[in-house]
Amino acid sequence: MVVQDMKSAPTRIGSVSRAIQLLVVLAETPMDVRKPRVLADAAGFTLSSAYHLLNTFEDSGLLSKDTSGCYQFGPTFAFLAEAHHRSGRLPATVVARVRELAARTGESAYFSAWRHGKIEMLMSELGSNAVHVAVLPSGSRGVEHARASGKLLLALSDDQTIQNFLRSENLNRVTDETITDPATLMSELVKIREQGYATELEEFIVGVGCASAPVYALGRVFGAITISAPIERFRNRENELVTAVCQAAADVEIVVPDSSHLAEAMVGGS
Repeated sequence: MVVQDMKSAPTRIGSVSRAIQLLVVLAETPMDVRKPRVLADAAGFTLSSAYHLLNTFEDSGLLSKDTSGCYQFGPTFAFLAEAHHRSGRLPATVVARVRELAARTGESAYFSAWRHGKIEMLMSELGSNAVHVAVLPSGSRGVEHARASGKLLLALSDDQTIQNFLRSENLNRVTDETITDPATLMSELVKIREQGYATELEEFIVGVGCASAPVYALGRVFGAITISAPIERFRNRENELVTAVCQAAADVEIVVPDSSHLAEAMVGGS
């Protein structure tokens, strides 16, 4: 992923830039150490400046404190995130890379991400080969253990998320190839985490093979791009298709606030 600086604007409000910077830092900081001193040091703020912003965020519901004094995202932030999810709009660069992948390979391509505790397919593009895999409808979700994107995003989640999934979900058999044993699935997730991509051969749909690669933003997994093909063609082209989907995911450019650029924006603002 290529991270671009925010484009310069005629005027900026420095206090708003500082607030955004602190939220970005908080998102990048492990949940169990999000205390004022840690956040202030990471953002390059004085402790008093960090406290002013954190108190304001807490009053507005954007943040809340847990019993250990660490800050977590609060109900107002959840409301804003939900509004963003409901819009159903993906960054243009994600849409472009998925479409380019389908056009370049002739195979069907998808984008998926976590939504409401499930991994949901948010976009699909039909392949152009004479015999192709019919795309799933947007909104398809669940059975993460049988899907390439599901296994990938699970593998790249924190250990607690994986354990919660294994405790709460039934590893139902979708096809004869579906992994239904928790220990076997854990071994698969470890392998995926090490190699950086996931594949599945007829685990979700008989006669179909898939490969999935992660898209990152702010150092965190943003979602997954997946490519699928009839099983025999997938086997014959597996190296090519894995390379193609990994390249498509790596080529996604998501514009995010860069901390050094935000710091520059503080000069002259209030």
